[in-house]
Amino acid sequence: MLINEDVQVKWLFLTIGASGYLLSGPVFQIGITGWVIPIGILYFVRSSRTWRGYLWSVLFMSTFIFISSHASSPLPIVATLVSSILSGFLDGIPFLFDRILYRKLKPGHAVFLFPVLAVTYEYLISFPLSSIGVVGATQSRFEELAQLASITGVFGISFVMYWFASSIVSRTMDREGRIGNLKACAVVLGLVLIFGIVKIRTNDLYEKTVKVSGIVLEEHRLYEELYEIFFDIPVEFTIGAGGSPELDRLFGALEEFRKNPQDERYQGVFEALKNFEDDMMETTITEAKSGSKIIVWSETNLAVFKDDEEVVLERVQKIALEEEVTILASMAVLLPYTKGGPMYENKSVLVTQDGEIVDRYEKAKPVPFLDSSLPGDGRLAIIGTQHGKLTSAICYDADFPDLMRQSGKADILLLPSNDWLGISPYHGDNAIFRAIENGVSIVRPTGTGQSIVFGPNGRVLARLDAYDHEVRVINAHVPIEGVTTVFDYVGNTFAWLCIAATMLLVGIAMTRRRISGNDL
Repeated sequence: MLINEDVQVKWLFLTIGASGYLLSGPVFQIGITGWVIPIGILYFVRSSRTWRGYLWSVLFMSTFIFISSHASSPLPIVATLVSSILSGFLDGIPFLFDRILYRKLKPGHAVFLFPVLAVTYEYLISFPLSSIGVVGATQSRFEELAQLASITGVFGISFVMYWFASSIVSRTMDREGRIGNLKACAVVLGLVLIFGIVKIRTNDLYEKTVKVSGIVLEEHRLYEELYEIFFDIPVEFTIGAGGSPELDRLFGALEEFRKNPQDERYQGVFEALKNFEDDMMETTITEAKSGSKIIVWSETNLAVFKDDEEVVLERVQKIALEEEVTILASMAVLLPYTKGGPMYENKSVLVTQDGEIVDRYEKAKPVPFLDSSLPGDGRLAIIGTQHGKLTSAICYDADFPDLMRQSGKADILLLPSNDWLGISPYHGDNAIFRAIENGVSIVRPTGTGQSIVFGPNGRVLARLDAYDHEVRVINAHVPIEGVTTVFDYVGNTFAWLCIAATMLLVGIAMTRRRISGNDL
């Protein structure tokens, strides 16, 4: 059967499949709907003529991606629309190539064509755009399935989902629909879930732990003070104020302020920043006195001028030494104004309980269009302490699996972050895959979002989303030893095997005569 004549059925499949982008994404985060994305779209494209099926699927995918993005992204509507259309065209590529080639393969080979094509696409696109949008990432709360990432990385989860879709669609369309393909997929999925259950239960007890605190001081109080200083008008910002005209106006004023910070009109700015700094130091001391041995500030929570950076760090060193606590001080270090240049360094500085600065890390992957910071070199230092080996990265860095593989040498990854409400807790939940892949605990205090702490098997040790509090502190007892994983040794070898399999199957298909049908 080449072209499905049941028009209503195939359009229903397409609608359900494309809607999965909305239902499984940040707005609703219904993980099971991630499974219907490839099923619905693959059925439609295989049931249609090649280019017509591809273009219609792109239209439907782009539409639902736009709805999801518009509800969760702070980008302007035009930018959201353009990026959604581009995403639709790119995400449709594996479906297009499958439609062109799958009939040229034997049934036993054809069922694997789409999974390896799709994983190849996901892995290659993850280098410039991150892994946040891969279909496997929709399963962040399916802890048993997520354990597969300890062997194959998150792309192995995608492969299982795509294989399942290919088996279902082949069976449904009465072509290459050997029941054995579906049975084999079901058996593998069952084994994966058994592995996940066993792994969670055998790694769920920790002999030694350390109390960790993640600190978030909501910046909206500071924004209100600065707005009144600049414009002499009182204003109230809420935690969901991102993208508001008042906030945009404030950031524009801050840009002007950076051009001439010594202007006497701006003296109140320095006082407001100093008061915020004092609050951060006092909160850090409070947490140290409550028994926390590692304290992490959320991403860019404290803004300091480049000339004042070392003075602020001396205060942190003094607290670390006096309170015998290790502190990861996350800061936005404001740079002197240069036209078109970066606005700040997105930095975290690790200070041990001896009062020594042992690492300075700058965010390696600034968020495109949203993060005006100077990118760092992406080298994660591994620091040995009496509370395990520590390393640190910042927020968006954790969406790049190859970069974060370095963390596998550590026991605890300190991950200061800053989301916006539209992508929280979806974005934070995706850090579970870096924990499982690398066998490392993750401490992720998050400004304007949900703070979360994962154990080395991905188990959630603590969550906090008390957005109505000006000071939010997440506490957890974190294991001081990580676990060894297969991924530690092989990295994304599975994804590279999918690339090799794609090349092999495409080569086989291109050398065979077309079995039948009209692909025009």
